[in-house]
Amino acid sequence: MVISKERQKFTVFMILLGLLIVLEFFPLTIIFGVAINFAPFLYLAMIKLFGFRASLVATIVMTAVSLALSNEDAFSFLSIIEVLIIGGLYKIKGRDLFTWSFVYSFLMIFIAIIVNSFYIPTEVVGQLVLLNVSLVVISTIYASLVADMFCDYYCYLPAAGRFFAKKKPLYFGQIISNLLIFAAISPILFVIFFHANTLAAELYEQWEQETIELEEFLQSKTNRMESIEIKNYALDSKKEMARLKYELDQFLTNENGSIYVLNENLNVWIEAGLQKNTRDIEEKLNSGNVLEIGDNDYIWFPEENLSLIDWANASYIGKTKFLDKLVYMVIPVDAELIIVIKKLKVYLLISLLVLFISLLFGLITNNILSKALGTITNITSDIPNKVSRKQTIDWNNTNIVEFSNLIDNVKIVAEKLQSMFRKTEIQNQLLLERTNKLMESEAELYHLAHYDVLTNLPNRHSYYTDMEQKLNKASGTGTRFAVIFLDLDNFKQINDTLGHSGGDKLLRIFANRLGEFEKEAPYIKVYRLAGDEFVFIVDLASRDEIKEIVEELHEKIHQPIKLFDKTVELSASIGISVFPEDGRNVDALLHRADTLMYDEKHIHHQNEGSKLYWGDKE
Repeated sequence: MVISKERQKFTVFMILLGLLIVLEFFPLTIIFGVAINFAPFLYLAMIKLFGFRASLVATIVMTAVSLALSNEDAFSFLSIIEVLIIGGLYKIKGRDLFTWSFVYSFLMIFIAIIVNSFYIPTEVVGQLVLLNVSLVVISTIYASLVADMFCDYYCYLPAAGRFFAKKKPLYFGQIISNLLIFAAISPILFVIFFHANTLAAELYEQWEQETIELEEFLQSKTNRMESIEIKNYALDSKKEMARLKYELDQFLTNENGSIYVLNENLNVWIEAGLQKNTRDIEEKLNSGNVLEIGDNDYIWFPEENLSLIDWANASYIGKTKFLDKLVYMVIPVDAELIIVIKKLKVYLLISLLVLFISLLFGLITNNILSKALGTITNITSDIPNKVSRKQTIDWNNTNIVEFSNLIDNVKIVAEKLQSMFRKTEIQNQLLLERTNKLMESEAELYHLAHYDVLTNLPNRHSYYTDMEQKLNKASGTGTRFAVIFLDLDNFKQINDTLGHSGGDKLLRIFANRLGEFEKEAPYIKVYRLAGDEFVFIVDLASRDEIKEIVEELHEKIHQPIKLFDKTVELSASIGISVFPEDGRNVDALLHRADTLMYDEKHIHHQNEGSKLYWGDKE
């Protein structure tokens, strides 16, 4: 089964390699030999699909085939460098291809600026190189984004799981971030493409118009000529030729242009213009490559290819007639290319700016949505418990209307995006504050229900709850434990003397003392039932151990308490009941301990009980 899957994966790899080579030979030409290649999407995606080494091998094969078939593009090796940098960083650092495409882009821009400053022979070549590098940068970033999105989402296609890894978890913030950047870049690329074609068409139209004006000028001259003049031209009259040359020199408005009039033997009869060169027109008529842009309009290239460098050395040729002679107007394209490229570079700079802004907003969106959904995840954390208990969850496979309307809302979202960020942040903060307040309220309610307000000791409700649990456990194991009932002697008299506030403070001090006693003996837990009544649950087995605890408790109780300018010496009456001898339920054990406590209190009433002294006790 593993071998079969590996074979299928290898088959897919070979199919993609073939498609990669095909895409390398069919780029989308933008303008003047500068083109966007679709191959980067595939070989960048192959980094994630097959690994860094497999993608590098595929890119090397693609480049080798391209060079072998006479594709002498100076930028052919950039594909290998691109995979080495982006793929290498992805293999070492992880994250995603989109992140490392920025590192590659900054490096390419830096190198292009250095090369353009010191090694480019002419301005037009330098401008074309910068234009090409800018488009490569934008297309690489775009291709890496699309490759990341494809590799993250392709596994959800029905047949994808047979060839590659299992489905990866998707994060809503990441999806929104990808869609935001994708929606921001895609229209810009289309605008660049159409605007570049518009600029090229305008330039072609300008050259064609110059040829039309030349044709009209020559036709007008022909119409004004008399028969004797026409005969003189036919006889190669030097005077008429000089006059025509002068008029053609005056006609030329482009200082770099030249006009050549050829005789019936296709030899130069008249040449006009500051840059005229007989060899130039002969070379253009007998060698190179010609791109037809109109009925009588051509672009001439010195080589068979229409590469970036060839465009820098190209010339426009307009063809017309004068009498029975052919007329060619030749204009080098480099000056006009510089003007057009500078206009197009403005759009490229705007595109890069939009790209960085969309990236920033994408990261902000991802961060905000991740926090918001993290809160929702905590609230809905019971879903994993339902799955573990195998409860039926109704997962209806329905068409989500909100997602189907997403495309229609993209324009509105783009316009209101900044406002939405602010509102989302405020709403998330309000939700977090309300959640915290609710949790604090629940904690306060629990504390009020289980603890005494005055002494902060567990209250009667806690005592009954703990005793029920204790009895359930002890009934099964036969474990013995004791209940100690404690009531302060003569507390009403002390409370009347000190006042209610003083009595409350005395109870708090006494409760703290009992709390310290509880920490010293972890097998004891103390509760306040009401007023000056306290009860203990003691996890000891023998009556001797319980007796020893009671003696230590009396020592704690009898220690004087200094309150305001008075000293209080407390005493207490204590009753003890033991499970199971004295009862098998909460009320029976408490009643038995309460009865024994009152018997002892009767004895204490005959004595002095608790005492109150003014000042320090002597």
